[in-house]
Amino acid sequence: MASRAEKEIIKLYKDAKIEIIESGRGIFQITLNDKLVFDKYTLGRFPEKGEMKEILK
Repeated sequence: MASRAEKEIIKLYKDAKIEIIESGRGIFQITLNDKLVFDKYTLGRFPEKGEMKEILK
């Protein structure tokens, strides 16, 4: 099942390649062009609704 963040990215970038890499310890990171743009571990939370649109502008 696609996460809300995945859905937001696909809506913004229809040709986006999404890759889910499972890991442990609650890590959830989003990178764009090899640059870390969101890190749940650092922020202590998942992206909020609509936040991915702002981050990826």
